[in-house]
Amino acid sequence: MTVDTRKYSRSLDTSISLSNGFTLVEMLVIAPMVILFVGVFISSMINMTGSVLVARGSSALTNSVQDAETRITQDITTSSGYLATNNISLVSPQGIDDGTGIFHNAGGGNGPMLILNSYASSKNPLTLDRDIIYANTPNTCGTPAEIQNAPLMLNIVYFVKNSSLWRRVIAPTDYASGKCAASWQKPSCTSVGGFCVAQDVKLVDGIGANGFTLTYYTGGASPAQIPDASNSNKSDIERQTALQTAKSVDVNITTTATIAGRDVTKTGTIRKSLQSSATSFVITEQPASVTLAIAANAVFHAKFSDASATIHWEQSIDNGATWADVSPSVTSSPLTISSVTTAMDGYRYRALFSNDNNATYIISSSARLSVAPSGSWNELTLAGLWLNYAGTTYHTAGYRKTTSGVVVLKGLVKRAVGQVSGETIASLPVGYCPSDRLPFEIGAQGYTDGRIDILKSSNGTTCDIVYVRGTPTTYFSLEGIHFIPDDGRYSVTPVNNFVNGWYNFGGTQAPVSYVEDDIGRVHVQGTMGMGTNTIDTTMFQMPTSLAPPGSTFVPAVSSVFAGYKQTPYPAPPAYATFKTRGLGTSYLSVQYMYYPAKYLSRFTDLTLLNSWVFDDYGGGLLQTPQYTKATDGLVTLKGVIKCGTATSGTTIANLPAGYRPSKKIILTATNSDLYSRIDVTAAGAIRIISGLGTCSYWLSLNGMSFYADQ
Repeated sequence: MTVDTRKYSRSLDTSISLSNGFTLVEMLVIAPMVILFVGVFISSMINMTGSVLVARGSSALTNSVQDAETRITQDITTSSGYLATNNISLVSPQGIDDGTGIFHNAGGGNGPMLILNSYASSKNPLTLDRDIIYANTPNTCGTPAEIQNAPLMLNIVYFVKNSSLWRRVIAPTDYASGKCAASWQKPSCTSVGGFCVAQDVKLVDGIGANGFTLTYYTGGASPAQIPDASNSNKSDIERQTALQTAKSVDVNITTTATIAGRDVTKTGTIRKSLQSSATSFVITEQPASVTLAIAANAVFHAKFSDASATIHWEQSIDNGATWADVSPSVTSSPLTISSVTTAMDGYRYRALFSNDNNATYIISSSARLSVAPSGSWNELTLAGLWLNYAGTTYHTAGYRKTTSGVVVLKGLVKRAVGQVSGETIASLPVGYCPSDRLPFEIGAQGYTDGRIDILKSSNGTTCDIVYVRGTPTTYFSLEGIHFIPDDGRYSVTPVNNFVNGWYNFGGTQAPVSYVEDDIGRVHVQGTMGMGTNTIDTTMFQMPTSLAPPGSTFVPAVSSVFAGYKQTPYPAPPAYATFKTRGLGTSYLSVQYMYYPAKYLSRFTDLTLLNSWVFDDYGGGLLQTPQYTKATDGLVTLKGVIKCGTATSGTTIANLPAGYRPSKKIILTATNSDLYSRIDVTAAGAIRIISGLGTCSYWLSLNGMSFYADQ
């Protein structure tokens, strides 16, 4: 057989050409196909990855919604009722605004909220061996009668803030004391610190405008919806009335998140009923605190799990220290107190239930009655030989409580014949009383000083204004006296970091403490026992955040002349250090209200007259002379100035309209460690009257505050 070698060679050449690469034409044909294949592959991978991310994100959203529902279910199970507002007084920063702004279950500009009146327990409420926390009075802890004491109640609040659903625990200020066990639940805030020992729990992100909705229902076989319970157009009282009939609630949570470029939405809904078993939780509705206008009717509700139980109501007029049956006796719920008065501000009410022939009682928590200020002064009824100072130039004796809860006195008084130390000048309602005795420096005739004390009467029914000392004897001024009463509105922080031998004076005198009110002012109150009393000896310190804007010289009460200085020194960093100025032998009072440095922008400069000037004496730490007026009507002066014309009656500066008293008032100031008398007239003139001596002295305006009537 003959082989055609030429044909074979040509075929072999073709094979070699293919093995060496593609021709240009072949490449032009194949390349688009490869690119298309790679693009399809990458797209498929991206879609697969996106689907995985979406699936994972969707699962996470589902889990967060389910976890939130589980947490809400647990809290409802251990609660006795739904609330329209929190019924436990807020300790800053526990409010919705991280201050003292109360929570509303509807309206209020912060969306719907679930507010529960919940029982505190010794362990996680879901554990079988947990116990309800009871007070240790009137029955001894550890005895069978312990459960007859008032249980510790908390407010659990679910609210939306910054598109997230949060859970907050609000506890009374005494939650950690006077109880038969420690509470497993702890008060929470946005951040841990101060009163709050836990941080709010963030449950779900991505909550939109309608992402958290609540619908309340009645009980029974055929529950009916209760629209008024969550109607934002209804008042808090109207919604609370509707909530009394609510046994269950539908909670709807909707969350949306963008995952891998896709919007993913998850929704969950639960319906849960309140605890109905009487085995562990016997009081199913606790009385809620109310705030009302004068002459309105106060209504308090309370319910027991056993419908056959008897009930009677008690009232306390001394902030819970003692209790007595309301008169006339009330043996049903609700309790209605008709036509409330200013004197009833701070009264407390509680219900006592019995289901065993009244032999033992289950006691509810107490509710506070707050009577809103009347907007006008209340007349002080003067006792014994005490009289209003004659004439129309000065105020008659009176008192009021501002919208921020500050008690303010006014008036010029005298005694018909001499004075008797320890004699009562007049009495305030018990709801206007400090926790313990407070001494106040007061202005008197000429440049001398006087002292009055304000304290609860021996029978606890009134708050007495008691004369202690003062010469000469013509008149005494009650102007400029103001303080925070012991009515439960604010939490009090005790001072416990005394140095250099200083200490709480004790006895009937109030311990040194401070309160930051809802305007931001700091009220320091109490009496110290003497330690080292040379000038500028440190007595105690306060938090940096409450430091004043500069050195502050304040008149005070002691066994002889006394003033004290509060100063941010050295600065920076600033801290509030209290230092002695005047000399005493046994005690020193610290009644004083001021604005911390963070509120310096609220002040306006005083235009000084008659050669009076601001001079910080080269130290750079003294406050400039300024004034401000708070929303509750209190005008506050500050600053240290150098003596100009000191003739009695010389005007130092003028206050504008709106910052003036309706009549002339007499205030006490300190100057170079002595007392001075300062008058503020109805025309707004701030006048030096007496007490300066030579013009080399400085004069402090700090510590002078009064109510502006015009």
